[in-house]
Amino acid sequence: WHTAELPPARWGHTATLCAPGLIVVFGGFGEDEVMDDVWLLQVGPTQEDNAQGDLSQPSKLTGRWIKPEVKGGRPSARAFHSATRVDGVGVVVFGGLHATGRAHRDAFVLTVLPKENVINAPWRVQWKKAGSCKWPRAGHTAVFHPKRGLFFVGGMTRTREGKDVFRSDACMLRVGAWQRHGANMKWM
Repeated sequence: WHTAELPPARWGHTATLCAPGLIVVFGGFGEDEVMDDVWLLQVGPTQEDNAQGDLSQPSKLTGRWIKPEVKGGRPSARAFHSATRVDGVGVVVFGGLHATGRAHRDAFVLTVLPKENVINAPWRVQWKKAGSCKWPRAGHTAVFHPKRGLFFVGGMTRTREGKDVFRSDACMLRVGAWQRHGANMKWM
């Protein structure tokens, strides 16, 4: 493993496979703060496995942490959000807890931009706000169904009075909304 620079320790973050061998890590609680940083973890077979030519079951993996350049308006710091890969769109980040304990209701799309074909070219990621839902939530689960859309299930939110409300509902984001309206989402 290459350890030139490591991300700060965290919990309540997400780690999402965004491309073969590339995992994006976003947000979470750090030692004294809620974070809004992005890290990439590039994993792959060892040089020995590459030399043998059989990469179907590598004996060991190598990894490298990358701090990418960030473009676009990033989401505010959050933890207990969801981050779901949607083919042809990117990684959709939704909801999560703000430092105040209130739940977010916004969604963003994170895209890992193609690496320039230049030696030591930096990795770059692009954020784009993708709308908001009228039902804020954190600690929920999310799953993408290619023919139906992105489903967000359960979680919790906090009222203005500070009371925690646990959700047993689900909301859905239709796939076609991206195709018809770019990054604008259609909530159901």
